[in-house]
Amino acid sequence: MEVDNSAMDTTETRSVSPITGGPQVSVVIPLYNKAESISATLDSVFAQTITDFEVVVINDGSTDNSAAIVRRFNDHRLRLVEQANAGESAARNRGIAEARNDLVAFIDADDLWFPHFLQTVLSLRHRFPNAGAYGTAFVVLRNNAVVRYPYVGVRHLLGGELVPDYFRSCTLGGSLLWSSSVMIPKSTFERVGGFPVGVRNGADLHMWARIALHYPIAWSTIEAAVWNQDAENRIAGRVRMSDAPFAGLLEESIVQISIAPDQARWIRAYISRLRVHYAHVSLEHGDRAQARRLIWLGRESRGRRREWWLTAIRAWTPEPLLNLRRAFIALARRLRGPRG
Repeated sequence: MEVDNSAMDTTETRSVSPITGGPQVSVVIPLYNKAESISATLDSVFAQTITDFEVVVINDGSTDNSAAIVRRFNDHRLRLVEQANAGESAARNRGIAEARNDLVAFIDADDLWFPHFLQTVLSLRHRFPNAGAYGTAFVVLRNNAVVRYPYVGVRHLLGGELVPDYFRSCTLGGSLLWSSSVMIPKSTFERVGGFPVGVRNGADLHMWARIALHYPIAWSTIEAAVWNQDAENRIAGRVRMSDAPFAGLLEESIVQISIAPDQARWIRAYISRLRVHYAHVSLEHGDRAQARRLIWLGRESRGRRREWWLTAIRAWTPEPLLNLRRAFIALARRLRGPRG
């Protein structure tokens, strides 16, 4: 897979700390049973155009030979930390605690970076030193095909920008931040806390939302990472949720924090979008009662009313009618025959 680098900021970016003279970036990789993927992930990290960084792999109680594969890498920048299985959030938090540097970049053990990822986020850091997080665009590998999410409310600027309204962008388009295309200063974690332990799905969204409530987000449209949805042991999108895991937090923050009325409306719309998503998941699991509850909670789906209505119709239409519709669609496809 190739990326057009013609739009990249070619300004020299140093990854050396002005205080210690050593690397200022720690790369944290949570690892659990990723023997098929971890080698390619590490290869992509060590292929960065910027080479002065450390890599901290947190082995979260893997039961396969993932840790043994990591040990085969003979690189002085790499550290392997062992812990009993405690979940991805706990592993990320351990990585933050183990990191020796102020800036912490994350990549999951089955995803990939393009060689310019660290250069891109460090360039953002240089331009926007007060941001709470630094992210880039990414591509999705799904069923051996490349998928690109639409991004809304951001401009294709050479050196990136501060996102005008994170919640509006994530409501109307794809998520701007993702767990393998982000770098966060330790000072941000000191203010907003770590990744929420015990949340199986959406823990990263929980973190990004808390950061966006308190800090501007610096972001680049340069594609610098690959989300490998074809990898083993992926759980995203398959776990039923009774609600968006941080809905209460955001709703309370609207009251407790001085937030402009229009931004507050977009925060509520973002919560509604997530609820519609989890309603879809509930329907896939056959839990129509939970889907209906989430649809009702997500009725303030600003800017995405069509998606809300389609999900609501599916949730409240009797199952026999849905089965009849599926049968008609299947019959029409058979009668139409193969295309081409």
